[in-house]
Amino acid sequence: LAALTKVETMFKSYDKDKDGMLSRQEITNLAKGEFKFDMPKESLDMIFQAMVEDKAKGVKIADYQRLFCAIGVAREEAQDRLRKEAREKKESEIAEAKAGLQAKLDAVSAELKAANTAVTEVTTSVRSLPPALKEKKSDDLKKAIDESEALATKTADLIEA
Repeated sequence: LAALTKVETMFKSYDKDKDGMLSRQEITNLAKGEFKFDMPKESLDMIFQAMVEDKAKGVKIADYQRLFCAIGVAREEAQDRLRKEAREKKESEIAEAKAGLQAKLDAVSAELKAANTAVTEVTTSVRSLPPALKEKKSDDLKKAIDESEALATKTADLIEA
């Protein structure tokens, strides 16, 4: 009985024109006052389509509990839309960051391949020096050593970059 009186009191507090029904504006005020929610027109249209009889001016007190639930559902749908927008924005930001990181990774991978190729060249050049010591003249040997050093310097520069 106390709960019923509370419902009637709340209903009457929003029924400003005292016609026993809540109009669109009165429902909007109810949503704002009880739920801290601005009721979208689409939700009001659905409520009126589902709860208001033809030619009636609003929702009757008998449908007050259903109205209260419908407003709660509309509020949750609105909050869900906001959460979805925030999630999609975050997903977009993550995708952009991922693309940027992938580009950096690709660049580093290319640099590593170039450095690996240079290291292979230096290794091959340096390994050819000991047998050349027996076969080559000093001028040829100095040239081979200078070439190996140049390759080693080039490789070190690639690795440092």
